[in-house]
Amino acid sequence: MLILVAASLHLRHVPRDVGVPDLGPPGSRDRLAAGLARCQALGMKADGDPACAAIWTENRKRFFAPETAR
Repeated sequence: MLILVAASLHLRHVPRDVGVPDLGPPGSRDRLAAGLARCQALGMKADGDPACAAIWTENRKRFFAPETAR
């Protein structure tokens, strides 16, 4: 149980000094798609990449956003 808690806290942590990359206007998915493809190509190395963490955060926000917010 302690390992699960530690792992979840570790995965939730995003360094504060990492800015969200410019992904273009909210309607544009091209830059987000390109960033996701780059992170996919990195494979396991993407876990330590702050840019990938920011891109995944933005992707989750867009995925879980209500339809009216899009």
